[in-house]
Amino acid sequence: MALSRRSVLLGAGVSTLALGGGAWAFVTSHREEDLVLSVLHRLVGPFEMSRENLTALTQEVKLPAPLKSSVLATVEQLGGAGALKKASSGANESIVDIERRALTEFITKTDYLRREAPSDPVLYKGFQSCTNPYAKFDFS
Repeated sequence: MALSRRSVLLGAGVSTLALGGGAWAFVTSHREEDLVLSVLHRLVGPFEMSRENLTALTQEVKLPAPLKSSVLATVEQLGGAGALKKASSGANESIVDIERRALTEFITKTDYLRREAPSDPVLYKGFQSCTNPYAKFDFS
């Protein structure tokens, strides 16, 4: 059986579409919570946090457009954030910005630093006007 140029081109086109569709599905399957969790695990180490608390924390972190977040989440989970930082200044700025925002929101709006044991789950506390546990608001 001889292959014609037309059948080879048709096969290459179908293969390209299949690979592109698979890649698109893989990239868009990562959620914003996955990006924030992956960045935080890399920066502060492993911790436990409920999905509801993680979703509330993620809403506080101002992430870029959903598609860009999905691509960055995929790169982060594949371990390529360091390489992406070196490769492109625009990507470097995006990753550094996400790291700063996520870490700031995590430290200031959770009980991560006040847990009794490292195995205790991290709780999202939300906005608090003062995080000092020794502050006294009784001025009388």
